[in-house]
Amino acid sequence: MKKRYALPSGSSGFSLIELMVVIGVAGIITSIMIATFFKAETRESEVYNAAREFGAYAQKYRMQGINENICYVFSFTVSTTLPATNQYQIFKNDACDGSIASPSTLEKTVNLSDYKFEVMFGNLGGGVCSSLGVSVCSLSFYFKPRGFLNQSVDVSIYFTTKGDYDAGNKDVQTRATIDSLTGRVDLDKYAQAPW
Repeated sequence: MKKRYALPSGSSGFSLIELMVVIGVAGIITSIMIATFFKAETRESEVYNAAREFGAYAQKYRMQGINENICYVFSFTVSTTLPATNQYQIFKNDACDGSIASPSTLEKTVNLSDYKFEVMFGNLGGGVCSSLGVSVCSLSFYFKPRGFLNQSVDVSIYFTTKGDYDAGNKDVQTRATIDSLTGRVDLDKYAQAPW
């Protein structure tokens, strides 16, 4: 004979409507969490793509300079006042003096504002513009005809988003470092290996 279990007198179970409300609330909370997660992943990938694009241009123009026996100058402009300007330009410099004035020829301009999520420079390495507390900041470097940098220290360029910079969040920051001797570009995500 089967035993039947009965609820104690005076108590009742959950109604169907109560269960539907709980399931609905759980679904809403889950969808918010998933949307937040994917937005964070998208921000991080946009920043990494901007750094990767910079690295690709650095390698391209470094090799082009070696092949043509000329210099390419990378010039960065950062302005934190509105409208913010975060861009870098690449100049062909036949004289190899690092100048972007004539007779240099503008080859490429990359505006970080073209990326989603207001991608910007987090800071420009080498002690120059290490904080964006200044209103305008600039940095330039160039590759010598043999592919070496014009300076004896590595160059580090940091990429982040405006929202993450304002919030002090370094987790989405990516650093592109150019080795001064080899010209090799390394990309590091802060979240994976804090520097």
